[in-house]
Amino acid sequence: AVARAVRGRDARQVWQKAVHSEEMNPGKRRGGFDEGEKRAVERLYARFWDEPYCWKRIAEHLPTRTAQDIRLQWEAVLNPALRKGPWLPDELARLAAAHAAAPGRWSDIARAVGARS
Repeated sequence: AVARAVRGRDARQVWQKAVHSEEMNPGKRRGGFDEGEKRAVERLYARFWDEPYCWKRIAEHLPTRTAQDIRLQWEAVLNPALRKGPWLPDELARLAAAHAAAPGRWSDIARAVGARS
């Protein structure tokens, strides 16, 4: 409904502005997480991981970050299940097989390969 009132913008663009702009979120930090924030996210995730809307609950304890910022940081950097080292031969084989089965469908390919960064 709000997007219809903002001429020339679709709903996604309006949502992005609302979530990420300094005007709409005064006091929210942008950029990388410092070590204290990383440790806080790890500690709070261990406490709230099994609750619905856990990212929102964690964000309530980190007032300078949005729930989306926290979720993305966890998924790309902090999750201990992520493999970040060199690719193993079996991972490369899964990647090649998944790409052959669904070329260009990167969400499906990522699920087939597993937690990897």
